[in-house]
Amino acid sequence: MVSVEDTARRDAAIEEVAARLGVRAERGRRFAELTSLRVGGAVDWVLSPGTEEQAATLVHELEQRGVAWRPLVRAVTSSPMMAPIITRL
Repeated sequence: MVSVEDTARRDAAIEEVAARLGVRAERGRRFAELTSLRVGGAVDWVLSPGTEEQAATLVHELEQRGVAWRPLVRAVTSSPMMAPIITRL
């Protein structure tokens, strides 16, 4: 089980990194809004880097802080790194 302190620490790290890099960070999105199948529940964060450099730096920063992440790849996106990044513990 994940503690409230761990979640708060993760959320603070994500907010700091996203703000510093200028990456859009959203909470309260449903996975169903982001997929063509329109299925899935709430996700903790959706991070949307605007450039490949932002995406690479964002992934590096998340990994340095031990924040789990997954790319959400869209068929219309030319590079998976430009797709939103979903984070969760």
